[in-house]
Amino acid sequence: MTGIGSFQYAPEAYDATILAALAATLARDDAGIRLQAQLRAASVGGLKCTYYAECLDVLVTAQAIDYAWLSGTLNYMAAGDPTSAPSGVC
Repeated sequence: MTGIGSFQYAPEAYDATILAALAATLARDDAGIRLQAQLRAASVGGLKCTYYAECLDVLVTAQAIDYAWLSGTLNYMAAGDPTSAPSGVC
């Protein structure tokens, strides 16, 4: 059995997974086109939240969330395309 050799991009992978889950929650659907439409809504302009359960709690009382990335800051254009993203150093 082989173990994990590196955790170098673990924060980025975690953030991408959480953002996709939040986008699916906001879209109430898991179709790719619907996720893309909610990426910005999950990460810009709402109340800050730092993990999935906290973000779900925020959505109970507020209409907008702003997922705070563990790996750095990610910004999206209105169309859902990233304008900047964190980068790791090898």
